[in-house]
Amino acid sequence: MTLTIQRSHISDHSIEKVYGVVADVESYQDFIPWCQKSEIVSTDSSNFFQADLKVGLGPLSETYRSHVTCTPHSKIHVLCKEKPLKYLESTWTFEDLPNNKTKIQYDMHLALQSSFFQGMIKRVLQESADQIFKAFDQRLNSL
Repeated sequence: MTLTIQRSHISDHSIEKVYGVVADVESYQDFIPWCQKSEIVSTDSSNFFQADLKVGLGPLSETYRSHVTCTPHSKIHVLCKEKPLKYLESTWTFEDLPNNKTKIQYDMHLALQSSFFQGMIKRVLQESADQIFKAFDQRLNSL
């Protein structure tokens, strides 16, 4: 079973600024809830890299590696097929709007190795998506 989350949001910031904050994976540990560590582990080009994210709450944490493909100021695609995840694919798309605003579309598809945990996490993911968007907004406002 795959869990799907979709969110759309209008940001009061330019597409360049929004894209820059989303693409800056190494800074996620500074502002994303539950992200304890974020680092780029390899770069194949300016538009493709691999990143490790350590996420957790309290004493529980897991690290997973994502393959990230960037199309500047347009799209960021993330793919992970490593444990503890069975499958994670997320896509951020950005649309330039009038008055220096940006439409952000976020689509995520997730399957965990454990069906037990998958059932538990479904409700949490819905809430966390909202909190992550809030964290990105706060980060954009602080820059």
